[in-house]
Amino acid sequence: GTELYRFDPAVGEAERLTNLQAESLKPSHIVSLDGVLYFSGQDEETGRELWSYDPATSTLELVADILEGPKPSTPNFLAVFDDEVYFRAFTFGSKKELWHYDPDTGLAVQTPDIRDPDSAAPAEMTPLGGQLYFRAFDDPVGDELWRYDPETNAHTLVVDIVPGPQIGEPRHLRVVDGRLYFIARAPNEGPWQQIWEYDPATDAAEMKVVLPPGDEGAEWRPEPWVEMDGSLYVFAGSDDGADDLWRFDPQTGQARKVADLPPGSDDRLPAPLAGVDGVLMFAASADDTGRELWVYDSGSGAIFRASDLAPGAASSDPAWAAVLDGALYFSADDGTNGRELWRFDPPPVAGEETPDALAVGEVAPNPSTGTARLRVRLAAPASVRVVVTDALGRAVAERQVSRGAGTHDLDVPTAGLAPGVYVLRVEGPMGTTLRRFTLAR
Repeated sequence: GTELYRFDPAVGEAERLTNLQAESLKPSHIVSLDGVLYFSGQDEETGRELWSYDPATSTLELVADILEGPKPSTPNFLAVFDDEVYFRAFTFGSKKELWHYDPDTGLAVQTPDIRDPDSAAPAEMTPLGGQLYFRAFDDPVGDELWRYDPETNAHTLVVDIVPGPQIGEPRHLRVVDGRLYFIARAPNEGPWQQIWEYDPATDAAEMKVVLPPGDEGAEWRPEPWVEMDGSLYVFAGSDDGADDLWRFDPQTGQARKVADLPPGSDDRLPAPLAGVDGVLMFAASADDTGRELWVYDSGSGAIFRASDLAPGAASSDPAWAAVLDGALYFSADDGTNGRELWRFDPPPVAGEETPDALAVGEVAPNPSTGTARLRVRLAAPASVRVVVTDALGRAVAERQVSRGAGTHDLDVPTAGLAPGVYVLRVEGPMGTTLRRFTLAR
């Protein structure tokens, strides 16, 4: 049935927190507002409608049944704007229109039709400067960028990227430093390879970068972008079939590769979920673990698998993520309980000291041809677990030691390991720290 889980990276286990409902809600499109999670959920009596979950009280509630009875309104593309939850939903007659739910009144209301009597299918709602921006379809401009003003209760076409009936189809709207960024098609309806910027201060849209397929070995896909620390991150496939993580800097207008996804599958299809304090979390596939949750640590540059919720080659397929109080909540299927709501607490960025000062130095020497050591400083006596993981995120060596307060040099367990790049995970009662090192024989 539907459960809420918490994943603790220090012990590598998922903990069931509460039993919510007998059948799986299959949560998707998760957002947070005032400490409460809102999402699209499936129920036999109401179909797919708008639900909420309060982690503080473990309360699950159906908050809006737009199409009463088992017929689903299928809320999706949820966004928090003006202290309400906005979303797209089916109305009577199978039209897809823009709705908003007010937690104070408990009412869900549709905004005016954009394309009457046909469906505008608004998508990717993104708030910026008191307006809600989104992609929508209307005649004769096609699928372009629109905005909604709650003061006037009116929709406005913002930019017709490809003039006329051809569609620009802006995707993956993200806000950085008060500007809206998105990926759009080229005028010939080719791949999504243009990065656009819209500045509400000047009400002007400008194409910033063209990313032709094959540029520096990258084949750009319309995958979701994630904003983190003022930059946008996206995955691209290179000529050798590997997947690379790229970073676009809006200040310079430049895109550069920052990390390689480890080998292990010909079809990883990585998809970013969210970024928290320098830690990017994403879903990716591997031959031995299926599609699971992975982490990129911007401090160390390390990429590793964070969990294997569906053991073995099965996939839990993490998706529909939201960040609340520094933790990642997402939808996943562990193969036993159906698709449920999970929680992951990301580790601190390498180089940061955790509370109570678990200070971890660098692995030395690095690269190492044999013995390697790690210096740690403990504020109080504690047990410390040192885990070595390979490029696929698998634990290949570990040791546990107990030390008193002070500074200690710990041997890194490298015996029997093949040459390569590894991630060292140092776990203690004060937190988890990551270090990357290279082993050369």
